Amino acid sequence: MSMICGILYVSCDAGIISQPYPNKPPDTKLFIQGDTSGIDTTFSTQYLNWWGIDTDGEVMGYYYQWSYFATENPDSFIWTTSESDTFNLPIRQDVDHFWFKVKAVDNSAQWEYPEPTISVTDDEYISDTGIEYRKYDSLDVMLFEGNTPGIQTQYGDSLTTLRGDKFYSLLPTDTVGAVDPTPVYASFPIRNSPPSVSFVYSSNPIDTIMAETFTTRSFYWIGHDPDGSETIIQYYYALIAKGSTPPVNLEDFGAGYMSGSLDSRVRAITLRDIPAGEWVFYLVAEDIAGQLSSIVQYPKEAGTWTVIEPKVNGTLFIDDYGVATVGDDLYPEILDSILGTNNYSTWDIEQNLPYSKIDIQETLNFFDYIIYYADGNSQLSKLSNEILAYVAPPNVNNHILISSIVASDNDDSLYTFLSSDAFNLVESSYRLKPTGDYRINPGQVIYSRDSNYVDIQVTPGTIVANPVGLVPGADADTLYQLPISSRGDWEGEPVIGLKYPKNTSAKLIFLSFTLHSTNGFDNLDEVIREFLEE
Repeated sequence: MSMICGILYVSCDAGIISQPYPNKPPDTKLFIQGDTSGIDTTFSTQYLNWWGIDTDGEVMGYYYQWSYFATENPDSFIWTTSESDTFNLPIRQDVDHFWFKVKAVDNSAQWEYPEPTISVTDDEYISDTGIEYRKYDSLDVMLFEGNTPGIQTQYGDSLTTLRGDKFYSLLPTDTVGAVDPTPVYASFPIRNSPPSVSFVYSSNPIDTIMAETFTTRSFYWIGHDPDGSETIIQYYYALIAKGSTPPVNLEDFGAGYMSGSLDSRVRAITLRDIPAGEWVFYLVAEDIAGQLSSIVQYPKEAGTWTVIEPKVNGTLFIDDYGVATVGDDLYPEILDSILGTNNYSTWDIEQNLPYSKIDIQETLNFFDYIIYYADGNSQLSKLSNEILAYVAPPNVNNHILISSIVASDNDDSLYTFLSSDAFNLVESSYRLKPTGDYRINPGQVIYSRDSNYVDIQVTPGTIVANPVGLVPGADADTLYQLPISSRGDWEGEPVIGLKYPKNTSAKLIFLSFTLHSTNGFDNLDEVIREFLEE
């Protein structure tokens, strides 16, 4: 018996048509999801992370929005290809609420731009060298900053193919069906943080010293707010006499001898015409929510800041010598005898040199005559520009005599202002001996080369240590000079004193030795008197 097995195939033409699956929009995730309105208050600076999932493609970028965007424009989403960012929320009250939305966009979106265009993110010009003419596509090239905008070929300078992240940093032109229809949402209750303010480092003398200034004084500060420095709206200041009640609120600031408010963009103030006496400067910052910083003050309670009234159009004696010398008494004695007791001003700048160039310049300009007494560790090089401005035209009535121990380096910054566009006083300087110490011995005569000035002598029992030889500049006259040394202490006849300008009354006298050590003839009063009559 045999069996025959067969399979019957039945077919019919039913007109089967293949249809693609429709695009599935992406899904967006945020590190905080769902309803977060119950969380405790947090800071206004928020660092957020988000990502997207696309089951049938890939996520190309995101649209995000904060609630304060939507206040002005409900559709004000920002395009980004990043998946994280730091945001400073503009809090305007003690506690504020903000929400954040973000939605992913997948690769079904379109990026088609007519030429030429500019990348919103990179601010770079795009040229149409890609596949499709007059359409922006992934093979078009980007013209880097500095090149001529417009249509250029790939053979132009600095052109590269615009691909990947650079391409998709541009806003998509068509996102129908490509956007997550349910953006992820988070709410943030934000508490305001008070601002802070502090003086710029080293802009004030040390609080524990007895600081003295004349009637101009500048203050510099830095403001900060955890909610963003832009939330600081005002600074308030007050100058109040030491010993008076310090301010504790804004109303108290209005009671200062000098007071006021300053825009948040201002970071400094110069107070002028401050009366003589002891003062305290107070400063406070206010933010957009009305919170105040802690009040800062200069000086602190342990310090003292005294303002001295300058004897305007008079004489100033600047003490910039770090150790005690006979000059501490000799110069004031001479000035007392010539001008009358205390009929001049004294400025000790060893530790009190102002931070502000404005203060230095205005202080110098209070006076017609300045006698500057400095050692090798002085502030003189820091004052070079201000001294130059003091004596340069049109300040025809300003005069300064500088007596200083200085470095013998020809490139020393001290000489920058002595050889400038305004005048050329010193071409160079040099050591009187190439090696070892050198000095001018007791009893040595220093000769004047100006008939109006007397010869001087190193005081018996005193030496002048390490004087510097000067090569006069084109605008200088030699004032003091050493004779040939029989002992070989120096070569030739070194110039150690110069005056400017040439062939006329001195506006600047520069002595590279300690003048107070040269009173052997008891005639330094004649030198200073002659200077004060220039």
